Amino acid sequence: MKPGGGDLIVSQEFVRPNPGCGHDSPGKQYPSRTYTPQDFRPVCECLLQAIIPRHCESNRCYNNLYEAADESVVTLREQCGTYQGRNASFPLSKFRARPECGTEVDNVLVMTQRDYRPVCACIRSQEEFNHPASNDVIYRDGFGPHTIDVFLHVVVISKSSLRARRFNTKGDLESEFHHIVLQAAQTGIIFNIKSIDLTIDATWATGQHNEQMRKALHKGDNRDLNFYMIDELDNSEIGYAPIPKSTHTYCTPPPLGEVWKAERIGDPILDGCIVTTGTTQRTTSISMQRWIGTCKLATR
Repeated sequence: MKPGGGDLIVSQEFVRPNPGCGHDSPGKQYPSRTYTPQDFRPVCECLLQAIIPRHCESNRCYNNLYEAADESVVTLREQCGTYQGRNASFPLSKFRARPECGTEVDNVLVMTQRDYRPVCACIRSQEEFNHPASNDVIYRDGFGPHTIDVFLHVVVISKSSLRARRFNTKGDLESEFHHIVLQAAQTGIIFNIKSIDLTIDATWATGQHNEQMRKALHKGDNRDLNFYMIDELDNSEIGYAPIPKSTHTYCTPPPLGEVWKAERIGDPILDGCIVTTGTTQRTTSISMQRWIGTCKLATR
């Protein structure tokens, strides 16, 4: 279905009884129902808005391009497909305030490929823009900081555990998290902590049954980072797979990608990273390369 195109004609065999919109299609060879853009466009708009990665909005020119598209993601995606590397021009009357991007010429705002390309590439789901691998990629293509929302899950053995005590002191766990991911952050990624929760479970806190833990605590979707901070691994040789005993840190690859399928990880809500106390920045950085989907994180 191409939103904004012509009417959509659907065979009656695919239409539920007593449909709430559309109209019967007279004169067709087979019984069918016609839906106009006014019928299906609001649905497409809603669905597309939901699948646009939230971090796309952190691109410098997103808000101006969104305004120029009459605040419609559908229109913005369609317009992105027409630029073809040429300059894009918009009447200044489209904008409520003075635009941050582009160049004003008379009463027109002119945006170059450098202005709109990062936004269009992100909302049209081009992988190399959604998951920039290094400073070189980010700055060569005119990126500002790349934001990833984080749901921080602290899982401890008891209330007396160090991280349980830190949970009650504002800023302590946030500081620990940002210290752990410092090397990844140096590539131009901003980790935005959306929430922190504390779970007391002596089994989960030692790495056992961590699949069950992830299914129970997971928040957001696969655009967000679920980061599980647990206590020390159990001394047994089994029970905490797939966390490597050598590193005590584990991150999944990008959900439903080729590596994900090859490793037979399963449910997408299992994505994220698990770290234990005492993990190092280097170990976490190497593990996070899998989750971000890069081959190498180039740090300063």
